[in-house]
Amino acid sequence: MRSLLGLELEKALKAAEESGLKPEIVRYRAKAGDAPADTEIVIRQRQKEDRLELVVSAFKTKLF
Repeated sequence: MRSLLGLELEKALKAAEESGLKPEIVRYRAKAGDAPADTEIVIRQRQKEDRLELVVSAFKTKLF
């Protein structure tokens, strides 16, 4: 499986499914509170047999 780090969640899910892996999503949020965010991005991936764990966090990517 190729690296999905830095990809938007939707693109990473599509790539995982095309590779025949069942994606599992884990969402990470900072304790500091909710900052305005608009896009979930993969920050970690780990393959477990036929599953692919994707850790995602929300980032603000649209500035205007």
